[in-house]
Amino acid sequence: MTKENDQKLHESLITFLNTKFKNEDSSPVFNTIPSILSTDQFNKININDINKAVKVFVKVLNLNGGSNSDVDLYELLQVYLRQPIQRRKINDLVKDVVYKSDAK
Repeated sequence: MTKENDQKLHESLITFLNTKFKNEDSSPVFNTIPSILSTDQFNKININDINKAVKVFVKVLNLNGGSNSDVDLYELLQVYLRQPIQRRKINDLVKDVVYKSDAK
């Protein structure tokens, strides 16, 4: 896909999601992002927008929630997207786990 097609898909998804999710005052929940964000812009993503995206993620995978028991997708994605140093640490940890399990 091209960046132009990705942007159109993003806009279509936002339009669709706003037909399914509404704020209490009936205003749209999701806002279109005018252009694709690069990783150096992730730290500017609003925490409320991250939380709203987690709610969609939870619905897509039919999970019983994004924050319960030993799972906290809200905090994980807030830290992962907004804190580059922590993101690198998380990536390193995941790589260690993947490569160690692949070696077995």
